[in-house]
Amino acid sequence: MGGMRQIKWHGLLLILATILMGCATPGTAPSSPTSSQPPRTKTLTFAMNAEPEVILTAMGSRRPAALRNAVHQHLAANDNRGQALPQLAEELPSTANGTWVVRPDGTMQTTYRLRPNVTWHDGAPLTAEDLVFGWAVTSDPTFPVESKAASSEIGRIEARADHTLVIEWQRLYVQAYAITEDDLGPFPAHLLRPLYEADKQQMWGSPYWTTMFVG
Repeated sequence: MGGMRQIKWHGLLLILATILMGCATPGTAPSSPTSSQPPRTKTLTFAMNAEPEVILTAMGSRRPAALRNAVHQHLAANDNRGQALPQLAEELPSTANGTWVVRPDGTMQTTYRLRPNVTWHDGAPLTAEDLVFGWAVTSDPTFPVESKAASSEIGRIEARADHTLVIEWQRLYVQAYAITEDDLGPFPAHLLRPLYEADKQQMWGSPYWTTMFVG
C-alpha cells in the first residue's frame, strides 16, 4: 500500500509540474546565455606614425590609405599586381556582358551590380543610394575633395533598385569599369544625408570622418 501511495504522489507531482509549466509566461522562461548578452564589441588596433586627419576621402593631408582600406571598401580594388578586381561590385562592367556601353559620340554608360547582404558597421544594408549620395558629396564644389578623377567625368548617376547602379559618363574614361577611389564613396546616406541637406558645414565638421567613422 505504501508503494501505491508513493506512485500516486509521484503521478500527482508530475501533473502539477506540467500544469505550472503550461501556465508560465514567456518572460519567465530561462533565456539562453547568448540571447541575453549584448553583441561583442570588436577592436582593431592600428599602429601609425601620425594621427590621421580623416579616414577616407582626400580631404586632409594625413589620409592613411592602409587604414581606409582596412575598414572601408569601394566598387573595385587593385591587387598587389595592379589588376582591378570587384570588391563591393559582383563583377566589373565590361563590353562583353553589356554592362559597359561606349556610344559613337564618346559618352558611356556603366552598370554596377552590388554584392547582396553587405552591411555598414552599424548593421544598415549597403544600397546603390549610398554611392549616388557619395557622388553628390564628392562632386559638390563646396567640399575640399582633392581627387575627383572619376566623379568629375560623370554626368549623371542613378540607383535602379537597391543593388543596381547606373552611371552616365560625359566622355571616354578608361577607368570607368573599376572605380577604386572615394569618388563615389560610398557614404552611409542613412547617417550623413540628413546632415548634408540641413547644413553642409555641419556635415563637414561631423566626427563621422574621424572618431565616429562607420564604414
